[in-house]
Amino acid sequence: MIDNDDVYAGGTAEKWDRLSPEERAERVIDWRRQRHLLSDLRSNGSDSWHPFDWDAPDC
Repeated sequence: MIDNDDVYAGGTAEKWDRLSPEERAERVIDWRRQRHLLSDLRSNGSDSWHPFDWDAPDC
């Protein structure tokens, strides 16, 4: 199962605070990485990825 939290785009509170709610919704998920992952899953039946590390310092 892929949880959207696993493909969170990351960033600092300062970065997110500057964005409008619409911009936050558009940018919160790393869509490019998610698309690649789902495409590989569809084509190959498997893939590996590194979920967002919630314990790492903000990027």
